[in-house]
Amino acid sequence: MIIKVLLVSFFLFSLSRAVLRFRDGHINARELVGICLFWLAASVVVIWPAVTMLLANLLGVARGADAILYLTVAALCYLAFRTYIRIRDVEKELTELVRRLALFEAERSSRNKSSERP
Repeated sequence: MIIKVLLVSFFLFSLSRAVLRFRDGHINARELVGICLFWLAASVVVIWPAVTMLLANLLGVARGADAILYLTVAALCYLAFRTYIRIRDVEKELTELVRRLALFEAERSSRNKSSERP
């Protein structure tokens, strides 16, 4: 019983942090809704563990814990892929910005040198 109280308390704390990040403008409404749904689902599973058996039956898995594990692994793989793509895109943008800055600095330097000549 104490583990349920601790976990749900942690989930509520995490939810409060997400709301504060939304208020500060660090996350948008869509992200906040996703986070709220995630923590709500986690709370439901902790309070009523039998729900996982319903999920397992829907997915054709023997145990609820297995269903949660499989879904978690799939979600983590997806998030790792999205993170990889996002990092790659940021690296490309950074490379483009550095190139533009280098060209701008070179052009500015050449203009300064040509204006210094009599």
